[in-house]
Amino acid sequence: MAFCARRDVPIMAQAAIAHAHFESINPFTDGNGRIGRPLVGAISRRRGLTKNTVIPIASAMVADVETYFSLLNNYRNGDADPFVLYLARSSLRAAKAARESVASLDALPAAWMEAARPRKGSADEKIIPWLLERPVFEARSAARIAGNEQ
Repeated sequence: MAFCARRDVPIMAQAAIAHAHFESINPFTDGNGRIGRPLVGAISRRRGLTKNTVIPIASAMVADVETYFSLLNNYRNGDADPFVLYLARSSLRAAKAARESVASLDALPAAWMEAARPRKGSADEKIIPWLLERPVFEARSAARIAGNEQ
């Protein structure tokens, strides 16, 4: 925990070493990976590398499980550099995938408007842009957004 709190270590190195070390000590009988992978995001957020979201680095890391475990075993044998580089490259892939996902999500309301072709000023026209923020809602919220709340 003291290592995770440091600020004098490069962020990716700190996140990689914290993750690899946690996985190496394997403190729990189950769930170590589910706890160890979020350490990367937590360190990234705490150190200011990410601000508004946690980039899904874990997904990029475990995309190639053989490489992941091979590098983790190398870390356990004292060779940390390849694991740090692996995490940095995984972070770049994850950031690219996150940007693509955000762009796809941003395009949805326009596609929905095109598909629905709501009448000007209708409740549909007011609600559709709101759906991305709030995909599950009750009738009262829809009425409020549409301006028909009683």
